[in-house]
Amino acid sequence: MASLEKPLRVLLVTPLSSNSTLCIADLGLGFLATAARDAGAVVDMLDCTRDGLDMAGFEARVREFNPDVLGIKAFSINVSSVNAMSQTVRRILPDVQIIVGGPHPSASPDTVLDELPQVDFAFRGEGERAFVQWLSCVADNRLEPDDLKDIPGLIYRLQDSSAANEPDIDVDISKIGMPAWDLLQPEKYMRFEPMWSFPKTQGPAAPINLVRGCPFKCRYCAMHIITHHNVRMRNIDSVIQELLLLRDRHDVTEFHIVDDFFTQKRDYALAFCRALKQARVNLPWCMPIGARIDSFDAELLHALEDAGCYGVALGLESGSDRVLDFMRKRLTAEEIETSMALLRRETSWWVHGFFLMGIPTETREEMIQTIEFARKLPLHSATFSTFRLYKGTWFYNYVMEHEAHLIDPVYGIEKGYAPEGMTVRDMQRMRLYAYWRFFSTPGRIFKALSCIHSWRSLCFTCTKIRQRMLPAKELTF
Repeated sequence: MASLEKPLRVLLVTPLSSNSTLCIADLGLGFLATAARDAGAVVDMLDCTRDGLDMAGFEARVREFNPDVLGIKAFSINVSSVNAMSQTVRRILPDVQIIVGGPHPSASPDTVLDELPQVDFAFRGEGERAFVQWLSCVADNRLEPDDLKDIPGLIYRLQDSSAANEPDIDVDISKIGMPAWDLLQPEKYMRFEPMWSFPKTQGPAAPINLVRGCPFKCRYCAMHIITHHNVRMRNIDSVIQELLLLRDRHDVTEFHIVDDFFTQKRDYALAFCRALKQARVNLPWCMPIGARIDSFDAELLHALEDAGCYGVALGLESGSDRVLDFMRKRLTAEEIETSMALLRRETSWWVHGFFLMGIPTETREEMIQTIEFARKLPLHSATFSTFRLYKGTWFYNYVMEHEAHLIDPVYGIEKGYAPEGMTVRDMQRMRLYAYWRFFSTPGRIFKALSCIHSWRSLCFTCTKIRQRMLPAKELTF
């Protein structure tokens, strides 16, 4: 990557969030920090939720670092927070270049700069390589449209509109190094709920990314707008060095693989397991994001467990073949049952299932079918999510075209969709019923209780029970 002529000061920010319990180190910003550092920038990172900052605290930290460039990670759900933060920064540092990246600009490239009037630029897709190109333009004060038109994924203002360059869809992640863990500081996330509900150790856990991209085209998923369908793998030796650094310098006691497609790359996964054992990393690990159940065979399962894997979350979604087909999941209920039997027979893992209810055209009877299907599977735990509309998904376009009248204006787009014949409150009740029905099996409750090995685990378990199995404040029966 190119070097900067001027050593810019770059501050990368994870924004203020209304969810104060779930907070993990942001790998995307960590990789960006490494790329900017390698180009000669002075970089710092700020996680507002981790550090417990309000707007005044955020302002103080920005003043202290005095950046030339401020980058903010933007999700659709926290656009208002990002807007307020950018207004604050513009007031105290009028000349700073403010750029946003992440899921929201990737899903809304045509409107993001209108929604965030104090933001100068945005990125869609993967940004490591393009971010350095843009920083070079900032350092040289080359910010005219002709200077910016060849930077992949960059969104920038024109006189009366904005332009969005095509994203970089072929980032070679084997060459981008590891995230800037000295800035991410995984040991500082201990007071937050971990990605995996029942961690095996009591020390810090770190998220790890090995594979980017997914060739599947599930209609509820928007991941392709950032990582695309082109599957790429990191260099295994680099990942092993990263794990050793996390273990030895940051006291990490386990790691969580957060990829969508890790186990689908069978040969790569087997090679990773061999490398873990050869390097004597000796850290337990799990896969909490949602692996595909059809990616496993007996040999791979044995290799994963032998290398320290103790648990997996599976994206199962539904017990209805019609719904699975409409999602484009490329699975059937029978295939799920067969693969689940293999997994339970060949491993001693904790197995978690993800289920999605309330997608377009789904009926109440099909939701009940999913709940009963989940209940009979050999799962230790499960998450039942009600469907939400996210820009960038096939379902978002479908609902906007065919079912926009079903969106409840009181709850908004993200929370306000319910399929024909049901309301948002009906969906809340269905989700509550799903949890009570699934955990009505005593064995599941006792198994979960047996995994509580610390006060921290107990607190997080109680929080989950309150969130998932008790009615929300606005829910009345």
